[in-house]
Amino acid sequence: MNKQLWIGLAEVRPLPGCKLLEEAKGAYVHVMAWANDVNEFRNAVILRVAELALQLADLREIEPWAIRNSGDDPIRDEFFEMQNRIRDDIESVAFGRFHAWFQDQPVTESKHLAVNNQPVDKARAAQSAHLPQKAGTKNGK
Repeated sequence: MNKQLWIGLAEVRPLPGCKLLEEAKGAYVHVMAWANDVNEFRNAVILRVAELALQLADLREIEPWAIRNSGDDPIRDEFFEMQNRIRDDIESVAFGRFHAWFQDQPVTESKHLAVNNQPVDKARAAQSAHLPQKAGTKNGK
């Protein structure tokens, strides 16, 4: 099989020692990765969020990027930026902006477009948005 770009909306929760979300109870973030199928995509996301001391609570709205990009729904510039970051690195996972919440339950607004929460807008969030494969490892393991 040939890998293709997949996109989804992840709900993540901080693990002990997580510095990215600080006081937040969790966050939504769009994720994009190269994969052969939905299971490979999910596994890649699980591995990468763990590197950020996060736990994947949910992953939804999963589909190949070619399908998302071909529809009538408006496409966020963020998605094209994510695509550009991992265009040539099939082992990477790209993260969009983290939309954090501080209450016990998250609140979502609409599919694909917005999350009605406060974004974590910090330099380290931008730096960790593209996590390449670790040197000397196979498939990031």
